[in-house]
Amino acid sequence: MRARIEAGIDALKAAGCTIKPVSLPHTKYAIPAYYLVATAEASANLARFDGVRYGHRSRESNTLSDMYSHSRDEGFGAEVKRRILLGTYALSAGYYDAYYGKAQQVRRLLAEEFLRAFTEVDAIVTPTAPTPAFKLGEKTGDPLAMYLADIYTVTASLAGICGVTVPCGATAAGLPVGMQVLATHLNEGWRFAWPAPSRRRRRKLLERHSGKVRQRLHDCDSVHLIVSRACFLCALHSFSRSAPVLEEQA
Repeated sequence: MRARIEAGIDALKAAGCTIKPVSLPHTKYAIPAYYLVATAEASANLARFDGVRYGHRSRESNTLSDMYSHSRDEGFGAEVKRRILLGTYALSAGYYDAYYGKAQQVRRLLAEEFLRAFTEVDAIVTPTAPTPAFKLGEKTGDPLAMYLADIYTVTASLAGICGVTVPCGATAAGLPVGMQVLATHLNEGWRFAWPAPSRRRRRKLLERHSGKVRQRLHDCDSVHLIVSRACFLCALHSFSRSAPVLEEQA
């Protein structure tokens, strides 16, 4: 994984970028902070899906209370229920300040760190994920491992910055590797110009495929770009204590 990312950075360097390391020490708190904030928001936002105003309505109920509980039990999957429980706990009396309040403070510190970093550099390059893609459903039995797979894709969501993911080669097993390019707040248009060398590599990859496989690759990449623009997806976490950063040459 690291070799592929470093090769992508070399391609950007060859295209005229200057490499500069940057330290973002609070990124080590990104996973716990993100999942406290995200689950709390999920708990609050999904409270409306009670079978009356929104969402699925159970037909196996005789009372209003039963209808509420059965509708939510039938309508939500295991992961959604897990996040509602975690979020409700974090927002409960006696725990709000200790969990949700602290997570929001970490979120502010992360945003400030990124603001300082972007006064020195124009873009930050990171992996998209720490491992190649795992099989569908492979980690559903281990939620913690599944959450840790988001280690590179939560920090920018917390900080509110923008990013894009582009293909960056493949592993020996042929699984794709993704590279992220992050830019400062409300700078999506400029950010999309950075991964041009990697986009050329993607076109070469598409040329080696045909039919449905080629179309699926194209569709997945297009959808990711749209989601990234709308929701400020993608994030940063350093390889060790520092992350490779790109600075545009004058």
